[in-house]
Amino acid sequence: MKAKNKLFLCATLFLSALCLNAQDSPWAIRIKAGAGLSNVYVSANDKLDSDMKLGYQAGAYVDYTLPNNLFFQSGLIFETKGAKYEQNPQYNYFDYGYNSSYADVSVWQNEKVSINSIYLQVPLYVGYKFEVADNLSVYFSGGPYFAYGIGGKATIETSLNGEKEKNKVDVFGDEAWKRFDAGFSLLLGVERKRFSFNAGYDFGMVNVDRQYDVYNRNLFVNVGYRVF
Repeated sequence: MKAKNKLFLCATLFLSALCLNAQDSPWAIRIKAGAGLSNVYVSANDKLDSDMKLGYQAGAYVDYTLPNNLFFQSGLIFETKGAKYEQNPQYNYFDYGYNSSYADVSVWQNEKVSINSIYLQVPLYVGYKFEVADNLSVYFSGGPYFAYGIGGKATIETSLNGEKEKNKVDVFGDEAWKRFDAGFSLLLGVERKRFSFNAGYDFGMVNVDRQYDVYNRNLFVNVGYRVF
């Protein structure tokens, strides 16, 4: 019994010392999870109007406190991005008609496309934090991010001459999107004790498509908890 009491006392002292050291350490580890509204910007002769698509993100961050209320933050995030859009491309074909002659006929096909891409993303943020009340701080940060696509599907619904068809294809591939993405992020948040809440925006600056100029956009909010 005495041995168990001593072991329990040593464990308690060790955890207490670990917590005190964590409070004095410039390092902090956080976990965050949240949701996002993403779409794409298409730079082309014919502008494509896309609708936002609901997604999610989750990951772990490491903070390092710098002088003058500055801090550096990085981590690894599992994040979904994408968009929804509808278009009506025109197709031409030759129709064998009256008097054994060919006629050039144009038809319009309706396409509904929903893109759901999955990325692993690494942010490199520098921020500024200031205290507005006891245990309540406001911070803003920004910096580049780098992402790599690990999966995802695009759902394509087509309608032509009353016939409908639905297909799913891989988002990333030889004839689809490129896996690498990078851009710039801006964030604004509040922190109370161990909890934090922030909103941000990812501004993609790398063309992710192989045929057109397509750039990711993502508006997100998340909740975080400081583990150490």
